[in-house]
Amino acid sequence: MVGREVGSYRLLEKIGQGGMGIVYKGIHITLEQEVAIKVLSPQFSEDPNMRKRFIKEARIQAKFSHPNVVNMLNYVEEDEEVFLIMEYVKGETLENRLRRENALAIEEAVSISSSVLQALDFMHSKGVIHRDIKPSNIMFTESGLVKVTDFGIAKVIGEKALTKTGLVGTFRYMSPELILGEETSVASDVYSFGITFYEMLTGMVPFNSDSEYKIMKGHLEEKPLPPWEINNKVSRKLGKVILKALAKNPKDRYENVRDLARDIETAIKKPKWSNILPQRLGIRVWELHSDKKSFLVLAMLAILLISVLPILKKAEDNRSFEAGKTSSQFESSISDSMNPGMGVTHYQSTDHQIQIKERFREEAPDKDASLKTINNKLGAEEELPAGETKKASFQKAGSLEKSTENKYEKIEMAETGTSFKNEKKRFSKPNKKDRWNIRK
Repeated sequence: MVGREVGSYRLLEKIGQGGMGIVYKGIHITLEQEVAIKVLSPQFSEDPNMRKRFIKEARIQAKFSHPNVVNMLNYVEEDEEVFLIMEYVKGETLENRLRRENALAIEEAVSISSSVLQALDFMHSKGVIHRDIKPSNIMFTESGLVKVTDFGIAKVIGEKALTKTGLVGTFRYMSPELILGEETSVASDVYSFGITFYEMLTGMVPFNSDSEYKIMKGHLEEKPLPPWEINNKVSRKLGKVILKALAKNPKDRYENVRDLARDIETAIKKPKWSNILPQRLGIRVWELHSDKKSFLVLAMLAILLISVLPILKKAEDNRSFEAGKTSSQFESSISDSMNPGMGVTHYQSTDHQIQIKERFREEAPDKDASLKTINNKLGAEEELPAGETKKASFQKAGSLEKSTENKYEKIEMAETGTSFKNEKKRFSKPNKKDRWNIRK
């Protein structure tokens, strides 16, 4: 067949073979335009029904002019053989890419699916059901443009079916109603696309076996394994969209491919809160498993809480400082009310005096300087000499403290003209007027 001239075209080389025909690369002899030439397989060439089906493919494809559909250019009949002249696509099929890369990245699979669904939506709007969507019928041009090809078993909606000659198509991508020989619809293309999308994301078809019977039984009876259990990068939301497309009952699938495309876009849409993650981490939250999403949300909340705690603590410290300031002012008013005319420092408790002594302890390097500092600044303990026991030091400090307190109180009484006994009595047991002032 290679080298043969058919009408204005010459067959150059064989580039593929499908269920119904063989595809050759050809060229227009006059225009030197590269084309793809499809000829009916020898085993079907003498079958009238298959011949009619092949001609119908040419008629259907000739109606289309869409960037994501391989265009039909011409139709030639010669020596009782039929040749379909189509647009030649330089590139590769999705089937070859999957063999090389296994599963595709989420973004790439969604991008390919978007183009395929646009092509299917266009076909369906023209009343045509493809019925054989699969990786080998999805092609990529050198520029990356996606094109759907092979309308060999396509069906025009409402058109009377041809005489049944057996199952035609690929079992791994065939819808249950097509296997059962029932009426096909848009839902049939939704199912076949769902199988293809499943394979793009997981690297495998949901029902596979060396036995065609087992494959058909899987399509009719078995539930597919959720895609997120095979590839944890597939979210449950996106996986549920695929499982809906693979429903056994056509009524449970999407009514049209537009709704399917919308749900796919929604499932992969980036959540607004994901923008707060550091870009340096390289984390794409919307692609993670839902359990990992929950963990990340909790981690983010924990980080937020940790960052807020110092602010709350500082605010609490400020409130405590203001409360302490108010309490000091209140204590000052009490001291003034107990002995009008005397300063706040004139009446200090023993504990307070001890605190003041402790404050000035480090200023006195030796015992004599310590004693002088205590006498001048309410007193402070001397440093513990080497070899002296703590008990002896405490006794000495207590004696020194007592003498200092007596001396200091006498000085205060002399300054105010009040006797030590009366003032001590007045301090320990205030009269009614003083108690009233304290309450105020």
